[in-house]
Amino acid sequence: MFQLAGSINLEKGLRVRVSLPFRRKRGKDGALVVWSESLLYSVSMPAELPPSIAFMLDEFRGNQLVLADVREKLSDKLFVRDFFDQCLAGISTFEYADRIKPRPSKFDIYAGSSLNPLSPAGKCNEPECVIGYAHHFARTACLYADRVVLPDPFSFTYIEASAGEILWSLGVLKVLRPLLEAGVVVFGPAAYVSPHCISPTSTG
Repeated sequence: MFQLAGSINLEKGLRVRVSLPFRRKRGKDGALVVWSESLLYSVSMPAELPPSIAFMLDEFRGNQLVLADVREKLSDKLFVRDFFDQCLAGISTFEYADRIKPRPSKFDIYAGSSLNPLSPAGKCNEPECVIGYAHHFARTACLYADRVVLPDPFSFTYIEASAGEILWSLGVLKVLRPLLEAGVVVFGPAAYVSPHCISPTSTG
């Protein structure tokens, strides 16, 4: 049983247990199999993530997410520069879902703000509710869709995102991680980007 049993710590000291009810194993051919009750996906290798998301999940490993740790990272100029570089790499080179050939024969969902578990729109902001909604999202939209597209929570908004917003995005991403690896949850841009915006000469 793959279990993310940890805590997300807020300023007020509230601790939230996060459990991830997905199982995963390697098949005989080495393929990764992810399942939860009636949910079953098999992939030969983990799906590629936007560079900024892969970077943040690698930087914040383990079972606990603490707001003070996020703030400490954001105060580190070297970390911020690395994060910025990963965001630019995603904007300019990553193959987001809107850059992939349409799949008319598939049931793909583009999760708007109210459906998107990474968005606070239309949802309770209490930590139990945020994590609970991520589990509900995984068991509903991700169960019926061939692919669910979420806006990239970091690459296009890292300048405006607060430490608290980054903390909760990471918590949700950890809950959804088996579905990210299976390619069921993928990412699109969080904003319209013109060819000029992604030009290397326009980043200054």
